[in-house]
Amino acid sequence: MSELKEKTLFAIEDLLLDNYDVDVEEFFKNYSIQKLENICGDRKFFVGNLTDGFPASPNEMSIEEAIQFMENFPKRFEIQGYYRTSRGEAIPPSSIRYELIPSV
Repeated sequence: MSELKEKTLFAIEDLLLDNYDVDVEEFFKNYSIQKLENICGDRKFFVGNLTDGFPASPNEMSIEEAIQFMENFPKRFEIQGYYRTSRGEAIPPSSIRYELIPSV
């Protein structure tokens, strides 16, 4: 797994802490998408937008697809240079916070 953005790493950490019996510190010493896929199995996820409190995408995704989505989502706003929150604030796209929500 190449270097991931800070907000993606926080979402992965929260997912592991909230849903899996994993030593998070040990996981991040040498993490990889394969290691994460082994933990999550075939489970699907939604990506939540914690900045605004609603889904960032309505689609279920594999853990790899969800990570790619979180990494690419801010690129949608690069041309305008900001992301407009639901409260009307203009923030840097890199400030958007995410949540990985396991599908039922």
